[in-house]
Amino acid sequence: MASNFEMFKKQIDEAVEILEVTEIAKEKGTSLHESINNIIDTQSLTDRCEGICEQYNVAKPTIRIIHHLASSGGTLISKCLAAMPNSFVLSEVHPYSNLHMSPNKSLFLPNDIMTQCKQAGVPQPDKLAEEIFLNSVKAAHKHTKAMGGVLILRDHSHSDFCLGESPRGISSLVKILQEEFRILSVVTLRNPIDAFISMQKSRFLHFSPQTYAEYCVRVEVFLKAYKHVPIYLYEDFIVNPQSQMKMICKNLEIDFNEMFEDMFSLFRMSGDSGRVGAVIAKRERGDLPENFDFSAGKTPELSKFYSNKKLTIKN
Repeated sequence: MASNFEMFKKQIDEAVEILEVTEIAKEKGTSLHESINNIIDTQSLTDRCEGICEQYNVAKPTIRIIHHLASSGGTLISKCLAAMPNSFVLSEVHPYSNLHMSPNKSLFLPNDIMTQCKQAGVPQPDKLAEEIFLNSVKAAHKHTKAMGGVLILRDHSHSDFCLGESPRGISSLVKILQEEFRILSVVTLRNPIDAFISMQKSRFLHFSPQTYAEYCVRVEVFLKAYKHVPIYLYEDFIVNPQSQMKMICKNLEIDFNEMFEDMFSLFRMSGDSGRVGAVIAKRERGDLPENFDFSAGKTPELSKFYSNKKLTIKN
């Protein structure tokens, strides 16, 4: 039996054929209106395509994802999401990441089949990882939904954009899940100066060269990958967490709990390397290296969110 996606592709192919036929009819002097009526009903092609897309999306289960880079306040915001009614956040998930593995020691991870396969040297580990990851997410989503809950994935975007010689340019998480799920995403962003200083302090600079300029290039790629996704600034969240979190919940289609500020600190998550405490408040900027090149942060994408002053201010 054909899948929903295959049926969708068939409809698109038929739509293209319709357009090609109407172009031929136009060349022969036949009116477009007459040609279409001879081929399909009076409903417009656009409406048909939109209807098909809508049916396809409705048929897929919905999953929520929050994307952010390291040391950008993502743990705090993810904890706040976990404080929403019946919401469960899986922290820092990624299908391919090897950051948790040690090159000289096998880890004791008895229920992590993917890592076990990598440690055992199973061939084509990334291909296997995609299958295991997708099936695991589907099972977790189905179980959580059956219990009346909402599953939220905290994407380990660092693995896609801040590892290796060059960024992937896409979200591996979205790539694997998008055919099986209707995805609702939000992105959170922090001033790159503060994020870079924090990453340097936490030894999270997993790219080369380990410079602010290189980091800003990667942030630029990250933002371009999510140009159609709502983006929230960490600095705005700190100033007004209630209004910002309410909008994030609306984008993710989850219920809002106005008491989240009293609850978020109760949740434990990986990646909790910077902020501690139970109060949402602005923190002082760390010490800047000498001769810090502020100009590197003035990229087109970053400048949409931060003024030149915010990308150059020294304190």
